[in-house]
Amino acid sequence: MSPETILDMITFNQLSMKDAKVKLMESSNKKLLNYFINRDKITKEPMKESELSQLNSIVNILQALYNSEHDSPISDTEYETLQEMLIDSGIPRLVSDNQINDMKKQEHSYQQLRGSLNKIHYLTKGEIATNPSRKYLDDWIKSAEAKYQKATGKSINLNDETVICQCKFDGASAVLEIDSTGKCVWLTRGDTNNNLATDVTHILRQFNDLYSHQTNHGIKFEIMCTEEDKDKINELYREKNYRNSRQVVTATLNSKEADFKANYLYPVPLRVMSKEDNVEHIHPDLMRDFPNLTCRLSDREKIKEFGQQNKVVKRNGLSFRTDGVVITLTNPEVQRILARENNISMFDVAFKFTEEVAYSRVRSIEFETSQFGFIVPVLVIDNVILKGNTIQRCSLSNKERFDELGLCRDDMIEIRYDIIPYATITEKCKRSGKSRIEFPSYCPSCGSLLDLDVVQVQCHNKDCLPIVIGRMLNWCENLRIHDLGYQTLETLYRDGLLKNGIRSLYKLKNKQLDMEDLPGFGRLKTRKILREIESKRRLKDFEFIGSLGIEGLSLKTFETIFQEIPYMTFLELMPSRSLSSLYDLLVGIKSIGEKKAELLVDYLRDGANRKEIDKLRNELSVEQTFGQKLGLKQMAFTGIRPDKQLQLELESHGWSSDYNLTKKSMYLVVPEDGHESNKNKKTRRLFGGFCASNVSPGTWA
Repeated sequence: MSPETILDMITFNQLSMKDAKVKLMESSNKKLLNYFINRDKITKEPMKESELSQLNSIVNILQALYNSEHDSPISDTEYETLQEMLIDSGIPRLVSDNQINDMKKQEHSYQQLRGSLNKIHYLTKGEIATNPSRKYLDDWIKSAEAKYQKATGKSINLNDETVICQCKFDGASAVLEIDSTGKCVWLTRGDTNNNLATDVTHILRQFNDLYSHQTNHGIKFEIMCTEEDKDKINELYREKNYRNSRQVVTATLNSKEADFKANYLYPVPLRVMSKEDNVEHIHPDLMRDFPNLTCRLSDREKIKEFGQQNKVVKRNGLSFRTDGVVITLTNPEVQRILARENNISMFDVAFKFTEEVAYSRVRSIEFETSQFGFIVPVLVIDNVILKGNTIQRCSLSNKERFDELGLCRDDMIEIRYDIIPYATITEKCKRSGKSRIEFPSYCPSCGSLLDLDVVQVQCHNKDCLPIVIGRMLNWCENLRIHDLGYQTLETLYRDGLLKNGIRSLYKLKNKQLDMEDLPGFGRLKTRKILREIESKRRLKDFEFIGSLGIEGLSLKTFETIFQEIPYMTFLELMPSRSLSSLYDLLVGIKSIGEKKAELLVDYLRDGANRKEIDKLRNELSVEQTFGQKLGLKQMAFTGIRPDKQLQLELESHGWSSDYNLTKKSMYLVVPEDGHESNKNKKTRRLFGGFCASNVSPGTWA
């Protein structure tokens, strides 16, 4: 199937993105891809019209894959090579998100906010371009100065101009449009040529309260998912393993219905404009909350250092991926004159980071069983040093990725390294010709037979050591029982002190002397561990059931369930004969739905699981929370999150603590005087400026 046909079929919803990726990687198209990527080395002849058509279709397909949950099969470097070839041939840069779904479409009112940026990869001429299609900053300056002179008849030295440098976040673009009444509509960048975008308000409306007061404005965002939250989602959602945080965002925005992943999205405001503005402005929240640098355009070393320091941005303990630096000329007159061209801002430029690449030899592939029983192939290679880090192991995530690479011992492999190492095969990689490494048919930890006809191969033996330890570790992490990591739990288990799983934790106080005799424990550590465990005998209902490690169901899900279903009713409906009634109650709860209800009911169908719950209840004092929050006064937090101990203290005094600010909130707690955030602004708007700061627990009674 030709690239032109593939593009037509995905445009008219006749081919899924998953199948499009498969078709694009068929032998004939793969050869075509490699030809275009290496064309500059093969021939200097200009491209024929037929070649331009093929290349244009390929770039459009790759852009669609990039904006889907399936991701591009080639690197960003290779994609940019292909796109720059089109630009050099007179075809404008592709800035659209291909419309690959049938969700509601709408035109942009603030068209200036939906475009893209020119990209450069080198700040100084002293840097050697490894790819001839990549541009230098001086190339962009020369083009912008020529445009300025043509428009004004005057010359300008842009190197003397002041610029603001901000992080280029690696997420997905969205625009929020707020009308005069405060109504909010969230749109993707969409088809910029036809000014047609997808309405994703159903996914992002949870953020309306933060920005709805900015009436008659448009705001451009980069929708992000932090690295920590991406890891959580990969643990909760095993139907697909997301390679990077951007994949989480694009998959969520392409959903017809909001699912749990929407709760992990984070909108970073980039630009804002009103109906009267001719050009967009940097959003003040971006300047306040995230790193930025003001300097002259000639300060190349400062710009480079800023980029190197902010490849991962930390905010409130969370990690945001960046893939470059956005450099913005601040002179309003220069902005007005340079303006936009082909939906591209001409007074901004993106300095893109280059991922480091090395080649190594496959030594072996080890197979590890994760705490949830998933079999993870880990590639072991000869040591390579990338960005100052020695890389010798690289996760292949799952069997699908393992099969895709089809590796043999002593094969050459390309290792790309940005934040985590990523292994791939390119035309430069030589195969050894040895027999292919096979995926094991049996669990490497317990020897149980595995089903290999799935993407995520999983051991289902409940007695498999990593799974047993994993359940206890999940319990300890959810309840914040400190000093009990995986290795400590494994030591206690192997010594026979945790043979009955989670409930064995509450029997350890009777085995204190045995613990103290274990290597690395001693009296002090043992007493500390026992104090931690004993402090967690009194639990709320959602903490109890939500910490059992039921795959795909979070603590927050059970908090919602037990607000709607009394704990005692839940226990009465646990027997197998009553599970259908429990299912009906669960489906009726907003935000639970059929999938989550089935996961919980399936877990309870197993008599061993029900028996474990009953036995564990004998060790605990469980508090029912049904309807409890309805009568609580609400307190919101910004810049800090209340820990479990503080939440319990607040609730004992009649307060509900929440990270979200609503009209029902009576206090907003900030970490220190002078702290500013969107919630502070919202507090002033809703409550006339009343804001509580540094409040001590004694004053909440």
